[in-house]
Amino acid sequence: MCENHRKQLYCLYCRTCKRLVCPECIVVTHSMHTFDNLENTLRENLGLLSCVASDIQNNIMFAYIEHENALDRNIMEVQKEYEVLMKRISRQEEKLKTFIEEETNKLRTNLTNERNRVVDLITKERVYYYEKRNKLKLFKDRIENKILIENDLNDVIETVNEFESINKYHPKYVVHKEMMIGYKEGSITTQSINNLVGFTSSKKPDVHFSLVQSHPTNLSSIITIVTVNPNIAWFVDNISNTQSKILQKLEIGQDITKIDEHDVVLSDVDVSPSGELFAAFTMEGCIKRFTSSGKFEIFYSCSPLILRGLHVTKSGNVLIGVRESGTAFPITDHSSRQVLIVNNEKKLTKTLEFDPFGNRLFSVPLQITTNNNGDICVIDSVSMTEGRVIAVRELAEMIKWEYLGHKSVNSRKFPFNPDGIVCTRTGNIIVCEQKTNTLHILSEFGAFIHCQNLATSLGIHWPCSLTIDSTELLWIGCSTAATEPRNAKFHILKFRGI
Repeated sequence: MCENHRKQLYCLYCRTCKRLVCPECIVVTHSMHTFDNLENTLRENLGLLSCVASDIQNNIMFAYIEHENALDRNIMEVQKEYEVLMKRISRQEEKLKTFIEEETNKLRTNLTNERNRVVDLITKERVYYYEKRNKLKLFKDRIENKILIENDLNDVIETVNEFESINKYHPKYVVHKEMMIGYKEGSITTQSINNLVGFTSSKKPDVHFSLVQSHPTNLSSIITIVTVNPNIAWFVDNISNTQSKILQKLEIGQDITKIDEHDVVLSDVDVSPSGELFAAFTMEGCIKRFTSSGKFEIFYSCSPLILRGLHVTKSGNVLIGVRESGTAFPITDHSSRQVLIVNNEKKLTKTLEFDPFGNRLFSVPLQITTNNNGDICVIDSVSMTEGRVIAVRELAEMIKWEYLGHKSVNSRKFPFNPDGIVCTRTGNIIVCEQKTNTLHILSEFGAFIHCQNLATSLGIHWPCSLTIDSTELLWIGCSTAATEPRNAKFHILKFRGI
C-alpha cells in the first residue's frame, strides 16, 4: 500500500527517486522519471543485497577492525612513552630522594593525568568504532536472516537505502594521538628545587602557517568566503550600518577579476559539493539557490524565523541556524534558537533546539560547519560581546564539547568572541577571532592545540572569515579599520601540523 496514497497499491519502481510508486505518485511527482517493473526490481535488489552482505563481511567490517587495531596500537605507544618518562623521573628521584619527594609526586600526577586524558580520548574513539562495527554486523544479519528470505520488496528497498546511509561511516583516517607533556631533567646543583628535580612541560605543537598570497579588495568587511575552485570564490561584504550585503564572485590570478555582483540582504552563504551557491536571506527567512541563469530561487523557507548560519554538508544536507524575530538578547522561554537540517529534497529532517534534558543547545548559531565525526560545530553567540564554539551530536542531540577561548588570549577585558570557523582534512578545527587577530586551533574533540597571533606573525589584521579550498590552502577574509572603510584584504595561507 502506498504511503502517500493509502488506497493505491505500488505498481512500479522509480529509478530516478529510488522508491516504489503508485499510479497517483507517477502523475503527481514522477511523470518525467525512469521506471522498472516490480519483478525486475525485486530480483535486482535481492542480488544487490547479497553483494552488500558479502561486502560488509569481507571488506567493511575488516576496515573497522583495522581502525580499532590502529587505535589499540596508539594506546600501547602512549603507554610505552609514559613508562619511559616515568623511569627517567625515577632515576632522578634516586639522586635526591629525600629532598625532592614532594616534587616527584607532583610530576607523576601531571604525567598520569595526561596519560589518562589521552587514553580516554583514544578509548572513546575505539568504543565509537566498535559500536559502529556491531551495528554493521546486526545489519548484515538482518539482511541474511530476514530480507533475503522474506523477499518483501518494500523492506528490500528500505534496506538498500539504509545501507547507502550506513556506508557513509566507512573509516578512512586514524588521527594519531600522543601525550602533550614531556619531561626535562634538571641538573643537580644548588639551584631551586624545580631545577633539581626537573619539570613537566607541554610539547610545543608543530603548527606552522606561511603566507602565499594577499589581495586588497573594494569591500569593507569580508564576513564570508566560500571557494568554488582554487581560483574562484564568493565573497560577502558587510556594509557598515546597513542590513545590505554585497555578494561578489571573484577570479584570483595575477589580477583580481570580478565575475558577478549582487546587492542583497543575507547572513551567510555556502557552496554545495556540486558547486551550487546557497544563500541565507536574513529578513526573507529563506534559503535560496543561485541558478545557472544568474538568479536566486527559493530552496527552503524558514519564515517567520531570522536566518543566521548556513552550511552545506558533503552529503548535500543544508544546516541552517535560525532565531525568532526581534532582538537577540535576552533569551526567553518563548525564544526559538535552532539549527534546522534540510535534505537535498527540500524536506526538513531534524530540528535541533533542546537536549534530552530540556536544556537549550544554542543561543544564536552564527556560523556552522561539520567535522570528520559528523559533529555539527557551531559558533554560538551568547551575548553581544561574547561567544563560544560547541560541537553537537546530531543523533544524540547533545553538546559534545564546548570551547570558551584560551587564557593566553582571552580575559574579562577581552572575552572570547569568535567570528569564523572551518574544519581541516584531519578533523581539527580552526577558529578566527577578529578583535584579537588570533587563530584558535582545536582538536576534533575540542581540546586546545595552539593559538596563532596573525598580526605579529604574518601582519594579518581583523580576520573575520575562513575557508579551506580543494588544495588545502586556508583563505582568511578580513575587515578594515574605520579610517579605511573599503580596503578589506583577503589572504591565502599554507599550513601544517593541523
